[in-house]
Amino acid sequence: MKTIIKLYVPLLLSGLVLISGCTKDFEKINTDPLSVSQDQNNPNYLLSTAQLTYTGSTDFAYETWRGNLIYAATMMQGMSSVISYWAGDKYMLNEGYTAAYWEKAYPDQVKYAVDLVESTRGKAQYNNLHQMGRIWKALIFERLTDLYGDIPYSDAGKGYYSAILYPKYDTQQAIYTDLLKEVDEASTALNASGDAVIGDLVFAGDVAKWKRFGNSLMLRMAMRLTKADATLAQTYITKAVGKTMTSDGDNAFFKHDANGGRVTQNRNAQVLLGDGGQENYYTRWSNTFINYLKTNNDPRLGKVAVTKLYLTDVIKTQNPAYITTASVQKGMPNGKDLSGIAGRDVRQDASYTDFTDYSS
Repeated sequence: MKTIIKLYVPLLLSGLVLISGCTKDFEKINTDPLSVSQDQNNPNYLLSTAQLTYTGSTDFAYETWRGNLIYAATMMQGMSSVISYWAGDKYMLNEGYTAAYWEKAYPDQVKYAVDLVESTRGKAQYNNLHQMGRIWKALIFERLTDLYGDIPYSDAGKGYYSAILYPKYDTQQAIYTDLLKEVDEASTALNASGDAVIGDLVFAGDVAKWKRFGNSLMLRMAMRLTKADATLAQTYITKAVGKTMTSDGDNAFFKHDANGGRVTQNRNAQVLLGDGGQENYYTRWSNTFINYLKTNNDPRLGKVAVTKLYLTDVIKTQNPAYITTASVQKGMPNGKDLSGIAGRDVRQDASYTDFTDYSS
């Protein structure tokens, strides 16, 4: 027994020596000398990232292709497609498609917007940046709740700041109420004499334009509540009157660049130009949309729609002499395909002459 003790005691002592040696400079050894601390980080660039990921795509338009175009755009009958997997106006369920925007929006958009808002909270030197972040965050969540209804909102993106790993779902009513409050407060708190924001890819830090943008967003959200909560809607509509965008120069315009990689490209254009398949030829404006513009003599019709964009049904080459005349625009009916089945195949529809006559 004494022999065993004699063997263990030196081992324990040597172990203690090693442990004390390891812990002496533990923090220094385990701190990356090249890392940037929260205080050293410039949060302006978080705004750039939040803007890029909202308008672009980190995965070749994965979320927009499936969520916005295949489902929402055709189900709402703004667009029409005879491609079989464009499920929206054919009322076919594809959970992978319906979940696509959700899967991308939280890690690619919400994360950066929340990080921007939280990292600038209470810092006077970043007041304008903080308010712009609040407005942009509201823009992101407005789209999410419009698509999905009740969603994680108040707890979303708080894993780092509040250790919330399982965010609760908020009701759409609660979300809209808070979004209106956030945008109203943020728009009011913007200060033309405050911090100059860099990295703003939409308004280049123009505080006046951000104020008009915020109030226009608030007006849009309030209008969507007119049938759900007329009193709340009226409150914020009244606040926004006279403070919204007044000209094309106020538009929230994002200039995309195809040379900058995935996230700088216009993801709607990526799909509709045929990056992934036949979308460029077999997806058109719907007859519901075109007829509505015609009925209301909408001057935008000749700006957003053209016929004869392609030379022939066989030669799918763009025609430089396409037609913009409003009166000849013709939308394609929804819910159709190329199956050859009566009642379903668009080529058997009374409106059909050839695909080149449907408006693109």
